[in-house]
Amino acid sequence: MNQVTNTPIRKLLALLLLGLVLPLAVAQGVLEGAEQTGVIAGVLDGAELQWRTLAIDTEEGTQNTANYDVFMERFYSFTLQGHQGTSLIEGTLSISFTSLGGPLTDCPCDITGEIMYWTTTSMFNDVYMAEDAVITVLEFEELSDGAVRLTGTATAQLYFHESATSDGPSGDPVALTLDFTIDRVGLE
Repeated sequence: MNQVTNTPIRKLLALLLLGLVLPLAVAQGVLEGAEQTGVIAGVLDGAELQWRTLAIDTEEGTQNTANYDVFMERFYSFTLQGHQGTSLIEGTLSISFTSLGGPLTDCPCDITGEIMYWTTTSMFNDVYMAEDAVITVLEFEELSDGAVRLTGTATAQLYFHESATSDGPSGDPVALTLDFTIDRVGLE
């Protein structure tokens, strides 16, 4: 099994990803015509929801909302960001995790990661977070162009934060269970 880690900095990176993948001025309309690359489906606090991961054409080239980075040829850091409808932020879900031992070749494998869910159009307010989500990667397949295909599940207790930069959560946690099939996780 690959060694994995939970990095609190992933929260900040997920927030930055939302703000930097697309300029906000064009993002809202671009999501509508974007190519779907995968589906994240699940139950959040008793409600069945579904999110789409997307490949979005921009002036700088195609940007994937499901992507991974490789650091020092050993650390594989994944962010699977799903959207509902055409909103860039409201209703967005982000699953983040890192493998310390290279690609996820020995799966199924359990990984500790982070999940965030935004409830409004604000990137920093009214967000649910879990720093100890259990992500189970069931299948990991490397594609010929460097992208990968992932399938798996995730479970977490999400805690409401009035501000993503606040010290602690408020209120009771809500349960989240997810299944995901991402046909194209792009290499950044």
